[in-house]
Amino acid sequence: MPVERIDAPREIDNMVDHAIAGLGNLSGAIGLGIAEGDLSAFEAIPLHGFRKQRGEGAFDRSDFPLLGWRSLVVDAAEKVVAVDIDIDGDDYSLQRVFSGTTLERLVERSTRLEALAAGQAYTLRLVEVPSIKLAAIWLERGENSIFLPYSDGPSMALDCEEFYELTAARMPAPPTTAASAKTEHEIALDDEYDAADEDFDRLDLLAEDGDFEPDKSKKADKKQEGSA
Repeated sequence: MPVERIDAPREIDNMVDHAIAGLGNLSGAIGLGIAEGDLSAFEAIPLHGFRKQRGEGAFDRSDFPLLGWRSLVVDAAEKVVAVDIDIDGDDYSLQRVFSGTTLERLVERSTRLEALAAGQAYTLRLVEVPSIKLAAIWLERGENSIFLPYSDGPSMALDCEEFYELTAARMPAPPTTAASAKTEHEIALDDEYDAADEDFDRLDLLAEDGDFEPDKSKKADKKQEGSA
């Protein structure tokens, strides 16, 4: 069974056709090196982001929001460039036209897809997370999805768990806030204040029974001494 492709909205196809129409002159201006004239585009592929937070659960389809579509354009000499279309609600816009080594790796990895699918039904998608320099072909099949990176790093196919581990390893640690960055001395003072609170709470209970009246001014004095 071949890897399935999703039909892009007609608006996406129109925008890709428009980009191709001016690609010869445009590529010369920005150094893409693609020849003007006989250009053809492959079907656009859904392009997803990834928003999973470090250390959270297993595979969740909502972790992969749809950001846009990518179409690969080839000239007569088999030079390849990509046209990326962004999605913003119901609006579409041309995001970029580009070439380079990352795109070359994407084309090279794509030759392995049928072998990876091994006769099973998968849907072709792409996942890119620029903030951690991660890009992968996504053969979607729920929890049985396969991810084939084409960015720097591993080139072997990954299952869901391995892909999540890879993203977690590359995600930056949460920033340390001033409130959480307490010194050992500050922590020790906090513990001392908590212990003092417990002592005076117990004295309050005794006072309610009429045994004596606690001198609570000592509690304030103790806290002032610790902060001095």
